[in-house]
Amino acid sequence: MPSLQANGAIPPSAKSRRNFGSWPSLHQDIGVARLANSRHVTLHGRRLSQPNAALRRVVFEEVMMARARSLQAWLSHILRGHQPPASITERPRRGHATLVLILALLAAAAVPVKALAACGRSGVTVVGSPGEHDEACAALGEVLQYFADGGLAVELRVTIRFQQSVHLESGADAATPLTTVEPIPVTGFYLAARQEIRMTSSTSPWVYQRRPWGLPWDQPLAHSILKHEIAHAVIYQLLGANHRKLPRAWHEALAYAVQIALMAPDLRAGILARYPDRQAFSSTYHINDFVYGVDPDGFAIAAYKTYLRDGEIEFVKRALSLQLEMVDMNDLP
Repeated sequence: MPSLQANGAIPPSAKSRRNFGSWPSLHQDIGVARLANSRHVTLHGRRLSQPNAALRRVVFEEVMMARARSLQAWLSHILRGHQPPASITERPRRGHATLVLILALLAAAAVPVKALAACGRSGVTVVGSPGEHDEACAALGEVLQYFADGGLAVELRVTIRFQQSVHLESGADAATPLTTVEPIPVTGFYLAARQEIRMTSSTSPWVYQRRPWGLPWDQPLAHSILKHEIAHAVIYQLLGANHRKLPRAWHEALAYAVQIALMAPDLRAGILARYPDRQAFSSTYHINDFVYGVDPDGFAIAAYKTYLRDGEIEFVKRALSLQLEMVDMNDLP
């Protein structure tokens, strides 16, 4: 914290004590009372006489910044479920109830503000616990960096929403039609019409029934599935108005390829070892809804191996440019 001292300042009034009493460290370190009337001010180690209006403004701004940092630290304690610092609970003051009320209101207001500017990206919103927020930002950073490194940078607009249960319903995504009218429980999906990813929270008991590639559910696996859905969001945005021209199975193939490419090496090696006989697609016509529907896990492995064989990010670029041989099962008679 910057060193600020007021020498010769008039002692704080009772009103000043009420206003600043909840920040005892500020009285000790800054001497905020009556700074404007001080004969001498020490700012960042320099003793200055007769501070002018500009200097007083600088001092005032630093005081307010210090108060803001102190308030931010207390809010962090409260939002994380911790007890306030002992200086508050052990040294009650007049006005303490008012301060607690202000802190509660600010804490309530801080949550949506944080969500609206998630991950330091103006177009991203994350709705979930603090841990889920961090997980989403980490996954988002990896996926966006992957595409940027390949010359496909994008300012993604997406909401990532964690829920206790997620159901894929018929017509939820016009580009991903389903034949059933019953909601289907899923780990996660991307809703293109709303630019929203819905993910089942890892605190939900249901996810532990899931065994992608026959593996037990754990955090690295959950992280990779989140990256799969983020890859969907990036692909949709890169395609723009052409997103319907890329068949549904191709959306899945590319998202799986990116997901597996970005897995931790040990996780990726373990998955590939379970499918030693699964090879890359001999023809890109095999990337279709039928092959995907019969064995999604095996389809993912074949898609990844096709991605490796055909140039990795260059394969992705050619697919997004619709330069590869493709079949859309919805177009068949």
